[in-house]
Amino acid sequence: MKLFTEYPEKDEAKYCDRMSELVKKNMDNLYGGEKKKTAKRDTHSKTNAAVQGTLEIFDFDEAAIEQELSKRTSLSEAQLQTISLKQGLFAKPKQ
Repeated sequence: MKLFTEYPEKDEAKYCDRMSELVKKNMDNLYGGEKKKTAKRDTHSKTNAAVQGTLEIFDFDEAAIEQELSKRTSLSEAQLQTISLKQGLFAKPKQ
């Protein structure tokens, strides 16, 4: 085999034609014809109109986490001091 040389599969043209045919059939089903007033969503349809949720930020012992990290990693004391998990949205416990 040579570099930069294409070696097509035995029936590649047949499969390419079949794939094109299936895609065209699907597109006609979704969007084609005078009878279609609206187009259907092809993939990843949304199943929920609206979702409501609550995010709760818990308080945690950052010193205990730093202590565990010092045991389980090879981070220096200076590196450990730069790590802060309580920042931004997670700075204070809230709901």
